[in-house]
Amino acid sequence: MKALRFVLASLGASFFILAPPASAKTKVEVSVSKVHSLLVFVDAISGSPHKPAQLTKTFVESKANTEIAKAKLAVYRDVEESMRKSVEFGKAAPGRMDGVKLGDLIETQSAFAKSLPDFRERILGHLRMEDIEKLMLVLEYFEPVYTQLIWNGNKVELDKVVVDFREKAVKWMLDELFDRAKIFYKSKWPDSQPFHVSVYAIPKEARVSNATSLGAFESVGVIIGKSDIEGNFGVLFHEMCHSLYNAQSAVFQQQLADWFFKNQSPFGPVAYGWLNEALATAIGNGWAFEKAKGSIDKTSWYHQEKIDGFARVLYPRVVEYLNV
Repeated sequence: MKALRFVLASLGASFFILAPPASAKTKVEVSVSKVHSLLVFVDAISGSPHKPAQLTKTFVESKANTEIAKAKLAVYRDVEESMRKSVEFGKAAPGRMDGVKLGDLIETQSAFAKSLPDFRERILGHLRMEDIEKLMLVLEYFEPVYTQLIWNGNKVELDKVVVDFREKAVKWMLDELFDRAKIFYKSKWPDSQPFHVSVYAIPKEARVSNATSLGAFESVGVIIGKSDIEGNFGVLFHEMCHSLYNAQSAVFQQQLADWFFKNQSPFGPVAYGWLNEALATAIGNGWAFEKAKGSIDKTSWYHQEKIDGFARVLYPRVVEYLNV
């Protein structure tokens, strides 16, 4: 921890001397999409470690878990291999993410699709036509399964969550908080570009929710029956911070990296490697949660001890700037 404090003191000063928050507000939009929810479900039951385990458990314990279903999931896994391929932009600083996976593009389009046919049209060109056909046949097979197991029993509650979240987002000034974080990060996020959030249901037996940041879109799992909207708010804001970090200009990305790698401290490269997660945790699980709840979350902010510790060291400096 002493090492982290030293790194913060020696390297962090420049990072926190930024322009004051702008007056324009980026609109944050929250919605529910059945197509997106279905895609998350299929990805989960196919074995993805990044999707809610409770969705898989619900499916495995159901009558829908048949040999035919397993064969369909094998087809999905085959298509998913193509979805892992990335498109590189080639302009970011070394060591920074500078591209997008085809699967992320497809998942993003699922949130805006009104139906499976509409989804098919939206992803034309993302995959080979043969793979698109396979993917659509798998989704069409599992749509009634998902509808029965998850959608029908949780849709009403999920809609209430969205309404509640929209109301609380106004109360907690989400748009303003997002803009403050945007300026803090020196992010090249246009004021006119909304940030889209699509929520999907996770059965109430789940202990852990999931959230994924995909550029201007965020996928957030909501545990039905769990009233921790402040916690969900912190997780959501955490993922937003990753998007803002990735939207920094290549020039500033390089400048930021230099502050760490050109410093004499031997901890510089390590701290830089943790910076993205630590900042998102300090701002999302720390600052944003406190704004919503009125008090700091006394539980663990992050599941990894070192990043959790780094985030708590960063927190006072983050708050010093963001509360200006």
